[in-house]
Amino acid sequence: MVGFPAARMTDMHTCPMCMGAPFPIMPPAFPTVMIGGLPAARMTDLCACLIPALVPIPSVDPIAFGSPTVLIGGQPAARQFDPTMKGGAIILGLPTVLIGIVATPAPGEPGALTIWEEVLPDGSTVTHVGPNITITGTKAFRDAVVQDLQRLDSTPSGQALLTSLSAPGKGPVTIVATTGGNAVDGTEAGANVNPDGTPGPGSGSTLHYNPNKTQIGDGSQPYMTRPPAVALGHELNHCEQAQNGTWTNDSTGGTNNNELEAVGLPPYQNNPHSENNIRKDLGQPPRTKY
Repeated sequence: MVGFPAARMTDMHTCPMCMGAPFPIMPPAFPTVMIGGLPAARMTDLCACLIPALVPIPSVDPIAFGSPTVLIGGQPAARQFDPTMKGGAIILGLPTVLIGIVATPAPGEPGALTIWEEVLPDGSTVTHVGPNITITGTKAFRDAVVQDLQRLDSTPSGQALLTSLSAPGKGPVTIVATTGGNAVDGTEAGANVNPDGTPGPGSGSTLHYNPNKTQIGDGSQPYMTRPPAVALGHELNHCEQAQNGTWTNDSTGGTNNNELEAVGLPPYQNNPHSENNIRKDLGQPPRTKY
């Protein structure tokens, strides 16, 4: 069972509103349950926040997710990396107390992912996310991917993408680690559009993911620095294209159509779970070119 460090009152979080600065989980949390000498934090407990303005305005950021298998005072226990309502995350917890990885949403928020681990016959461990996504590699890598998938699932666009990828009969998606750039390969012929232009039968794929890569291009434009979850969402769009049999070599204006669709650039600006829609949900600047 994967676990994350338990979050407590005064442990730090950050969000886009905080402009990257850390702010603590606020009192009272749950004062009758102490973890490492501090009150336990739970889903719906409040984090301090700061709305950037000419005159800073104190604000709050509710914790959006928690562990459904560990209830404290009737609410799911919060952990390091659990998201907050304003698109942030808890960034600190007590490393000697680990709480189960599966997250559940606050009322009205996007749904929780189904996550579990499997030990394979060769002794290695993989993490499954829903029926079609499997993460291989070290525990640290698998946990990082789950964190980014949870962040995607906390947005309407990201959740729609993950729901599509998890549909019955869709090809499997295997996520593996890379220290280079992100990419998708490992498809079969069914991933490609048929010669007559109709979709192929679909295929599984392999997604090579670097959870530490935050820059694209030369970093000179605001959109070129992005959270890793945005990059993961982009690549998962390619996995969905493979599942749907719509991989193509066709291009528009010299750019491959699959890339334009994944980003959400014309003529595919209406792709409901494109990179740009995920960016919008997370308060990130739109990507203007590929």
